[in-house]
Parts: sequence; structure tokens; C-alpha cells
Amino acid sequence: MQCVRRSITGASGNVSREVVKQALAVGLQVRATFQSPAVAAKAPVGLEGVIMDYAKPETIRPALHGVEKILLVGPLVQNLPALEANFVKEVRRAGPKHIVKISALGGRESMFSIGHRDSEENIEASGLAYTFLRPNGFMQNLVNYNAGTIRSHKASGRREQINWGGGIAWPPSDSRLTNVGPLTPRAAHDFVLR
Repeated sequence: MQCVRRSITGASGNVSREVVKQALAVGLQVRATFQSPAVAAKAPVGLEGVIMDYAKPETIRPALHGVEKILLVGPLVQNLPALEANFVKEVRRAGPKHIVKISALGGRESMFSIGHRDSEENIEASGLAYTFLRPNGFMQNLVNYNAGTIRSHKASGRREQINWGGGIAWPPSDSRLTNVGPLTPRAAHDFVLR
């Protein structure tokens, strides 16, 4: 196994998948984690993929070998803090690393917090270098979470104008725009991979 200096977790998710794509496009070597061997088998050519389960430390260790920076995008589950605590424990054992965690705008007060702030506090207490990126959301998530409503409105022919009084930017996860906010996958890519 070659020495790779960056690891990206959740490589089949919206954000991580785009960061992986952009990293490969500029010729960087990264290691990416997948939960499923079937999904990992479909990974892009040139990507070093490893199967990882946050609940099994023995699967976390291979993702960390030779890595300096980690983009941590945990699974969207209620026990996220416990799973990410397992990951952070293994990162500490592996030696000095920098964790860049995709969190949620507002921490505990976030609409989709699922324990992100608890996870952040665990990382803060770990002694590891860290950066928390707290996006307000991505267009794909808005579409995914509201697919039923979107379909029902399309089927009924209803059209609604939503006015949030000034506009909200929902960048797509493959966004390369810099004016939509501090976190796009491109910003995560630039921070983690450079």
C-alpha cells in the first residue's frame, strides 16, 4: 500500500464523492472509505478505497495508515457521536493527524444536528488538530429530503413561489462557486487536499 497523505470518509455520499472526484481530477492520491464492498467496487479508477465500519476499529486502522489529513463525514445516524468517537480514538492511536469534520450549521441547534456538536467536543478534547466545517445545507439534500413534496406538486401541477425574504444559497454538492458560502465541496477539497 502506497503512502497516501489524505483520507476521505463516506466516499459514496454527496459531499465526499465530489471531493474525491475533484481530488482525482487534479492528480492527488487519496484513500477513501466505503461501507459497502459493492459500492467500493464502483469507485473511480485511481482511487484507493477501503471498507470501513465506524463500529469496528480494525476496519478504521487501514483508512489511517500514512494519512496526515482526514475529511470526516460521518453517517447520518442517531449514534453519530459514538461512531465518530470510535474513529477519533483510532486516529489518536495512529499518531498526529488533522481532522476536518463536516458538521452542521448551528451545532446542537441545527435542524439536522444528530449529535454533531457532541462529536465536535470529542474531537476538541482529543488533542488532535481539527477544523469544523458547518454548512447550512446542500441543494441535493434539500431535494432528497423533500422528494415526496416535489413529486406531489409536480403531479398535481401546483407551482409555488417560495420567498425567504432575501434568498438562500443552496449550492450543489459539485459546486465550484466561491460566493455561495464558506463551504462547498470545492472549499473542503482545497482545505483538506492542499
